[in-house]
Amino acid sequence: MKNLLIILSITIVIGNSYSQNLKFGLKGGINSTSLIGSDADNLEGRFNYHAGVVFNINVNENFSIQPEAVYSSQGFEDDLNGILVDGQLDYINVPILIDYKIISNLSIQGGPQIGILTVDEAEPENLASMDIGAETVDISGVFGAQYITPIDIFVQARYAIGLTDVVDGLNGKNSVLSLSLGYFF
Repeated sequence: MKNLLIILSITIVIGNSYSQNLKFGLKGGINSTSLIGSDADNLEGRFNYHAGVVFNINVNENFSIQPEAVYSSQGFEDDLNGILVDGQLDYINVPILIDYKIISNLSIQGGPQIGILTVDEAEPENLASMDIGAETVDISGVFGAQYITPIDIFVQARYAIGLTDVVDGLNGKNSVLSLSLGYFF
């Protein structure tokens, strides 16, 4: 949580220096999540949600920097000998994206993302929950697109691919496809 506050503080300071070029927004949406890698081949995906804040700092006519802070419910499902296991990995994700306008209100985005683990839990059907043993920090690469309407409602489609393993020593990285709806104030 302390890291998130530091990142948000830096973002606000940077934003204040560009105040006339700064937009603030809120967003929420759905995730399709799973783990990918040789140790995650048998895992199934699951649908989850995300919600957060968005800053869009206009650098020039075509480029913006778009930092965000997003609570993201992620994870996987597994069938272990007939027992359904729901793996829940929730993060506070902080992507720092380069936003490039390709036409008037449509842009492509890409950049790094750091995720701070908030929930690390496996819930076997009819059994007590247990820790998965996930790393506390997840690093991902993010790319996607954003469309902003003339009334500042925006729609985003993104894919985040994990660059670090979720559990140390196992080949399994986060894979998140997200669709968001939001509003810039």
